[in-house]
Amino acid sequence: MRNFQKLWNKSAVIYNKYGLTFPQYKKTNKFITEIVPIKHGQIVVDLACGTGFTTKYILEKLGITGMIYALDFSFEMIKQAKKNIDAKNVKFILAPAEKISTIIPEKVDLVLCNSSFWQFTDYEKVLRGVSKTLKDNGVFIFNLNQQFYDFGIKEISHRKMILQAIFSELKDRGYNPENKLREKLNQNQIKQLAIKNGLKLMEAKILEFPGSTLEDNINFFKIPAVAPFFEKVPDSVRQSILKKVYNTLKTKIDNTSKNKWVYFTLKKNLPPNRAKLEVPLKAERKT
Repeated sequence: MRNFQKLWNKSAVIYNKYGLTFPQYKKTNKFITEIVPIKHGQIVVDLACGTGFTTKYILEKLGITGMIYALDFSFEMIKQAKKNIDAKNVKFILAPAEKISTIIPEKVDLVLCNSSFWQFTDYEKVLRGVSKTLKDNGVFIFNLNQQFYDFGIKEISHRKMILQAIFSELKDRGYNPENKLREKLNQNQIKQLAIKNGLKLMEAKILEFPGSTLEDNINFFKIPAVAPFFEKVPDSVRQSILKKVYNTLKTKIDNTSKNKWVYFTLKKNLPPNRAKLEVPLKAERKT
């Protein structure tokens, strides 16, 4: 079994530099904090907070009010996050996502998880823990991109084109990268996982970004934890592959499609005797 904790400890510095240099996390973080209004005084969990990029956006909306619990299982990522953020109403917690319900000391209004859900080893345990941690009608929002979610489309993204080229190079060198990738999730699986663990899928919203530049993607795959297919591949070989892929695709990459992300909004299910008191949701009118 792959040790993602070790990979993220190894990735903290380069991940933080990537996030400050390229726009991917700025876009995904901004959107995830705008899906539902974050109000002053709320209690929010940044699940798998990394080096604090999402935490910063939440903090901008809360100001000096409310509380943010920023949780991550990587000591080095938390260490970097503390350098990036110094606020009295932000508490960084070193713990895996699966322990959220036992480690967060109070019920919360909102749990956000940006660009990390796919790495959790036990989806059910995380969702069950999130449900226990949320207040009644609390909300959990997370996202997935084309690498980990089945959009049911045939178009090719920048990232998929680059991955195909990387995998081809790895295979030519005797490696088998497919064995290191998780199976893609789909909306029905998310819906059933939510129901089983005390949550209800309220919305699945697709967001499209302009295709990331080739330079952006190549630098992204230099982060050990997001490119586990390079695990046990010598650094010199990895660098050689990325350089070759860059040179091969630099005249083709502009012809690929946009990058897609899906954002799921899950709401805590109330017990039947309390749910009857809730006002039903009105269907959105389309014009």
